[in-house]
Amino acid sequence: IDRDETAIHQAEVRTAGLTNASVSKADFMEMKVVAESYDLLTFVAVLHHLDLGPALRRSRNLLRPGGRLVIVGLSANKSANDYARSAVRLPAVRLMSRIHREARSVLVAVMPPSESLKEIKQSARRELPGVLLRGGLYYRYVLLWTKPSGPTATD
Repeated sequence: IDRDETAIHQAEVRTAGLTNASVSKADFMEMKVVAESYDLLTFVAVLHHLDLGPALRRSRNLLRPGGRLVIVGLSANKSANDYARSAVRLPAVRLMSRIHREARSVLVAVMPPSESLKEIKQSARRELPGVLLRGGLYYRYVLLWTKPSGPTATD
């Protein structure tokens, strides 16, 4: 699901021939979907394009009890600690870029992240009780959450 035509085209090319994948041009926050209708939601370098709190709430509400939310996101450097962490990781980032022959142009709409990792953690903990969130290389973080099962699972 994406709003951007170029991203949709890229996804169609990458998933051509797969029988278990579909590509749709839509706005995640506005599309009509039945609550608790997904077992898994994934976001890869997407969440920073959305309003964080509402996107996390919508994700929580779309998952069935026991459903999983998996996010690989991008965070902004805002504090001295953020910049220091990035500086320490820079040699590994450069090495991995070279090993993987990383392309500078990803051919889709890009936007710098606006929330720091600390801000993302605060929002995620508020919206997703029990969330696991860990910082990584390339300003990335990984967020994992399983929607609780049982009588209190539905909002």
